[in-house]
Amino acid sequence: HCTSVPHFDIDGLKNITVIEGESVTLECYISGHPAPTVSWYREDYQIESSIDFQITFKAGVARLVIREAFAEDSGRFTCTATNAAGTVSSSCHLHVQEKQQKPFFKKKLTSLRLRHFGPAHFDCRLTPIGDPTMVVEWLHDGKPLEAANRLRMINEFGYCSLDYGVAYPRDSGVITCRASNKYGTDHTSATLIVKDEKSLVEETQLPEGRKGLQRIEEMERMAHEGALAGVTEDQKEKQILLKNLRILKSQSPSQASLNARFPLKMWRGNGIVVMWSSHPIVNTLLHPGVVAKFSLLKMLVRKTKESTALL
Repeated sequence: HCTSVPHFDIDGLKNITVIEGESVTLECYISGHPAPTVSWYREDYQIESSIDFQITFKAGVARLVIREAFAEDSGRFTCTATNAAGTVSSSCHLHVQEKQQKPFFKKKLTSLRLRHFGPAHFDCRLTPIGDPTMVVEWLHDGKPLEAANRLRMINEFGYCSLDYGVAYPRDSGVITCRASNKYGTDHTSATLIVKDEKSLVEETQLPEGRKGLQRIEEMERMAHEGALAGVTEDQKEKQILLKNLRILKSQSPSQASLNARFPLKMWRGNGIVVMWSSHPIVNTLLHPGVVAKFSLLKMLVRKTKESTALL
């Protein structure tokens, strides 16, 4: 058999345009004797066969399959066939158009309610993945969250999360994750509620339940307003004996009581004495595994030197 230079039986490779994310197949028909060796190039770099770039040459058909095309794959592709008689090449241009996809949250944020300050976690999932132009922001009540040591934000491979090392009552509000690229914007929102310490007081432990709480808060407001409510401050600060304190949390079903003294301020008005203490939080060990917490003590007492207050 005589040798022959490889040649393309048809016109060779043809230019092609695809959308980002689509697969691409480049092929041409080659003949020659002996059977040529086929190589593929992108620009001046040889392409090795792999999962992403599959190269085959069977029955005179040279084929290159790109499993998933990206914008950076755009360029000139060349197929070269070589045997002992010579070499022949064919080239084409591949154009990969960017996929015009605006952000979309496929997993939304979930609202969170905390009984007291502590860690808080929010997460969501976003598409498209791997968009270098994507900008992700976290907002609190519509305003960008300021950087803080207790905040951690992650945006990786479509996963977005916000973590509070410690969330306080002042952090309560609407938490929003907003994503934008050159094609549009999307957002997802959830509510964060962090109760303060005083909300841990059980309503059934207050005089008259909820009505008792409202009455105490109203009289506290009147006391702070002073002259507007016609209340004059008694300059004397007195000590009051507290007894029969109820434990809010206990790892044991047993009851416990203690006596404690707190400095109280007194106001007189409409025949009622209003008292309260701004004594700092007290943590008292009552029994192994039992801790009582007292914060912002509020009391309504009659004109007696000693009274019982329920926490």
